Amino acid sequence: MAKANPKLQWGAVANRANQAEKYLRWFVEFCPVPIAMLDCDLRYILVSQPWVKMLGIPRLKLIGTDIHNSLTITEAHQQGLERCLTGGQMHYSTEVEIVIRGNESKLFQWEVQPWYTDDGAAGGVIIASQTLSDRTLGDRTLGDRLSEPLSSRRPSEDLKRHLAEEVLERKHLEDAFNQIGTALESASDAVCIVDLAGKPIYINHAFNDLFDYDLTTLQQSVNFRSLFVNSPIAAEIFTAVIHGNAWSGEIEMGDRQQQPIPIALRVNPVKRSTGEVIGTTYICTNMLDRKVAEEEINKSFAALGA
Repeated sequence: MAKANPKLQWGAVANRANQAEKYLRWFVEFCPVPIAMLDCDLRYILVSQPWVKMLGIPRLKLIGTDIHNSLTITEAHQQGLERCLTGGQMHYSTEVEIVIRGNESKLFQWEVQPWYTDDGAAGGVIIASQTLSDRTLGDRTLGDRLSEPLSSRRPSEDLKRHLAEEVLERKHLEDAFNQIGTALESASDAVCIVDLAGKPIYINHAFNDLFDYDLTTLQQSVNFRSLFVNSPIAAEIFTAVIHGNAWSGEIEMGDRQQQPIPIALRVNPVKRSTGEVIGTTYICTNMLDRKVAEEEINKSFAALGA
């Protein structure tokens, strides 16, 4: 029976890692609509570039801050967000008036839904924002518009077509997001995304299985760099990434029980469209099985030469 070629198998693993990383970078860089991911305290975890352009506030000034610092949230909107956070509502849809880049006001449709941690608890909410009209609201407030009779708010044919195009665009975005999520969660390699402070903001199932950490525990108990057995190597990787460079090599990393694991590691910076580094992607391949196989082969050759 033909034996598997270890080099071909390793090439396939590396190719899957490259694809997962590429899809993630595409999503971050080219997401076509304003999207924000918030934690349970409604602090920004992740925002798309259109969200940054919508508010006119740099991404690094948004991440970690309360949404109330950048947007005017009414009591009704606050209650809707809280219902999603507490599990009282799985989906919340509303219209929101937003001051665009500190200048004009526009009306947006918000689609809000909770996201969950590995233990099933609500970790926060994800907000997708869509422009309802290209015209500004001017002196008309959101309350004025919503108080009008329905007959006076019937959309024109152009607006109907515009809304239909937005629905189709949102469907394409949802499909793309599902494909990216499926690719990452089904990958055999462990994937972790870390912000500039070293705090993990995403891990896939393979990472949880390999290192025995769920995301909440990893965020609360350790800094990601503490998983590296060799501190100088961790510093070398960090220095390379903050300067916008990739890093790859075989090293040892420790799991939750501090047991060393041989890892083939690929590290790449996550950058803004301006080239500014905003985070790091770690892709870890467990090399233990290959190491064991190599040791068995070496023992066999040693026995033959005895």
